[in-house]
Amino acid sequence: MGGPGADARGAGVRWVDAANPHVTLRFLGNVPPERLEAVREAGREAARRRPPFLMTLGGFGTFPPRGPARVFWAGVAGGLPECARLAEYLDEALAARGFAADHEAGGRPGSRRPAFHVTLARIKSAEAGLAIARALDSRIVPKVDKEIGISVYNVEQIDSDLRPGGPIYTVMESFPLTGPGS
Repeated sequence: MGGPGADARGAGVRWVDAANPHVTLRFLGNVPPERLEAVREAGREAARRRPPFLMTLGGFGTFPPRGPARVFWAGVAGGLPECARLAEYLDEALAARGFAADHEAGGRPGSRRPAFHVTLARIKSAEAGLAIARALDSRIVPKVDKEIGISVYNVEQIDSDLRPGGPIYTVMESFPLTGPGS
């Protein structure tokens, strides 16, 4: 049944390197070098307004919601208000420095920020997308009864270099969460 890549473990799926899991608060795209200090200032400002918090992962899904799946993810279950507030502070700090409002999804006005998530894999073939969809529909994957707890102590500015073998992430700067209550 199915061809090459039909198995979700096969060539039709590129799993994210274990060293690269992250939750994106704001994707900026290509930022000119002369604007990078403004990004750092915004990151520092946002991090000073939030204390560290606990985030848990739970539930799985795929993007986009319609059509062939291209991303397999684990959702942020616990710590959502804290994540959302931190993203809001970052958006405000960036806007104060002249960055356009975050419209995610290609920057289309009116689009909504996708749910906070950790990308587990990028789906490279329709067959693999169908295999993952079948696993999700059959409730095999959602039966995982363990939560993954992650202590969030900082926000990082990350440079993403997209390569054929997968992205290479470089931490440009880390901003400790030092807000009230920390």
